[in-house]
Amino acid sequence: MELENIKELTMTGRLVYVQRGGKLGRPEGTNENEKDFLNKDLTQRIIKNLKKVLTIRDVSKIVDYSNKTIIKTKKNVNQTWFTEHRRFQKEQDFRSS
Repeated sequence: MELENIKELTMTGRLVYVQRGGKLGRPEGTNENEKDFLNKDLTQRIIKNLKKVLTIRDVSKIVDYSNKTIIKTKKNVNQTWFTEHRRFQKEQDFRSS
């Protein structure tokens, strides 16, 4: 019963705040795009160490950043490579037709 009251008060407060012009959520401009992220010096050091076929944990210790940052970098690099590879394959298929 107490939990329901807290939920209702919270929802009401948020609604009033938004109606008065308040904004909820992450502030604009706090997300960096993938290209900027991959061009940072830290990210380049991570990529260099990942290319040495080191484990995520080893790379994390070398660059002194969290495993999550290493995983995010690896994921973005793989997606970028995959996208470019697919684009290249489509061009090759088009030229051979």
